[in-house]
Amino acid sequence: MEIESKSICPKASEEELKQLARPLVDHLRKYHHPHTAIIITSDRVDVLESLAGIPFPFMEDESNTIHLKASVDTSELDRVMDKAKELNSLLENASSLVKELASVEINLSVKVEN
Repeated sequence: MEIESKSICPKASEEELKQLARPLVDHLRKYHHPHTAIIITSDRVDVLESLAGIPFPFMEDESNTIHLKASVDTSELDRVMDKAKELNSLLENASSLVKELASVEINLSVKVEN
């Protein structure tokens, strides 16, 4: 999936920001859960925890809606779905054969000679 994004900081600053953020991301991953965030301002650092959250994908006022452009390559998905259908058909056939074998009566006679 491709999402168009525009950076608000120059490339050099973006790289520096990534390097500065790495220890904080590592700290979050090591000591906190995915619902924890760190907010840094010029005069403080806050570690916040989200207790509950519900995505709100729509707004009353359409002018405040954010639109994302995404393109998804479904060719691999189509191939996987075709294979899944093929496997499902094979499983159904195998199930029918098992039922058929279960209903077969087997007569076995053993002759013992001295």
